[in-house]
Amino acid sequence: MLLRAAHSDVLPLQVEGALGLTHDDQIDQHRDLVRDLVASWPGGEDEPERAWLVRHALRA
Repeated sequence: MLLRAAHSDVLPLQVEGALGLTHDDQIDQHRDLVRDLVASWPGGEDEPERAWLVRHALRA
């Protein structure tokens, strides 16, 4: 379900899927996918809500 959400064309859903994939038991397997998703998201004021949580999880 998380992978389907991460591949969604609906940006808020994509963010939630990516966030789920950053959990300890998922991140090692999906780090490259999540990095690619984050790189494709707009930044600044146009950044999707909760995208910062995904960015933060990648740095941890």
